[in-house]
Amino acid sequence: MIWKRSLQLLLSFLSYIKVTSPCIIPGLYGLLCDNRCGRCAGNGDCGSLTGDCNGGCQPGFFGPKCKMTCSATCGGDGSCSQFTAFCENGCKSGFTGVQCDQIITSQPPTPAPGKKLPF
Repeated sequence: MIWKRSLQLLLSFLSYIKVTSPCIIPGLYGLLCDNRCGRCAGNGDCGSLTGDCNGGCQPGFFGPKCKMTCSATCGGDGSCSQFTAFCENGCKSGFTGVQCDQIITSQPPTPAPGKKLPF
């Protein structure tokens, strides 16, 4: 009977640890370490309970957990703000806007006042 009580205490202790201790496995988060970190900058680790990337995101990703992708038309290395998704390095050629989601359409040249175009 003593072994049965010891086993019950051990199982109770293990379930307590599982419920109250944060995950300590790199790259995972959650009470049960059952969630993968997003694309966090640096070594890729995230908050052990929430999964938030406190050090920013890898280029091309945004959001608190860095699991959403920046616009494919962001310029440079494709990075955008972690919280606004605004492209940080301008836009690829042919695009404009803070998220580079607007296509630049070429406008016909307009003549200066009082002048005519040569064609």
